Amino acid sequence: MFRNATLKYNKINLSQRNLLKKIKTYLSAQKRDSNFIKKFAEGYCHGFTVLGLYSLWLSTQPERKDENGCIIVRDDWNWFIETANLIANLNSENIKAAQTELDRFISHIEYFQNIMNYLPIGQGELQNSFGDTRNRTLIKEYTLAGAFTQRDLIKSINLNKSYSNLLTNFAHNHRITLVSSYDHEIGFLYTNKDVCFFNANDEELV
Repeated sequence: MFRNATLKYNKINLSQRNLLKKIKTYLSAQKRDSNFIKKFAEGYCHGFTVLGLYSLWLSTQPERKDENGCIIVRDDWNWFIETANLIANLNSENIKAAQTELDRFISHIEYFQNIMNYLPIGQGELQNSFGDTRNRTLIKEYTLAGAFTQRDLIKSINLNKSYSNLLTNFAHNHRITLVSSYDHEIGFLYTNKDVCFFNANDEELV
């Protein structure tokens, strides 16, 4: 899923295709509503991308401690990737122990993927649908429409007498950027000097 992420795990298929298959099996075992289960036959790239990028961004923020000096648990990148690994390795032995985290993960990706079923807005309007336990909200800084290929994003261009590329100019520090097409969505997060790409169709961490 993430490229250039610092945390690495054994090679496990973490593509949305595999995770959604496991999620369908899990929901069926829990005897959830059949219409709800059918939703996961389609792609959830927006839901995975939003949740994954936010979790990675949260990992760049200082950890907080409670009054006893214990680190407060949060839904950061560690939580995201550990839960994704749980789903990928789901079996009859670990399903009960992982149920709480699985339900939370599934509810998050469902909410963002099908936000129009919960709020009168469309995908991508995160400033109207996103908030966390510290009452932080997102600000939509810009929207750019156009037809771009991967080569377009990295092609050298002359800006103010210096050479750069579109990707560098899109990737503002500690900003989440979503890149959408008619049938798929990816995203990236720029943290200091690293650009972390997220593609829900990727099978492994690199």
